[in-house]
Amino acid sequence: MKNFREVFAELKRIDGFDLNGGVTVESMIRQHENLSDALNLTGAQNIFEVGCGAGANLYLFARDGYTVGGLDYSSTLIDIAKKNSSRRKNFRINLCGS
Repeated sequence: MKNFREVFAELKRIDGFDLNGGVTVESMIRQHENLSDALNLTGAQNIFEVGCGAGANLYLFARDGYTVGGLDYSSTLIDIAKKNSSRRKNFRINLCGS
């Protein structure tokens, strides 16, 4: 079974990020932590992402305990996001127009 860093890295790669010599997974995780701090989020909040792609950002927020949701125009990316979130009750994802 993959650890959360491997899953997150794969989702970001699917979304088009260069993780081989480009941006590091650790820097993306730090960006997530900085965003959480900047938004002053508390555990009782919901997060919704428009244009969520494969759900990489939502994956980390769900892992942090937030109830998350997202939508995207790409049915392929939505299918990937749904596959990676299928065991989480706090993760909802939909295709635009559905």
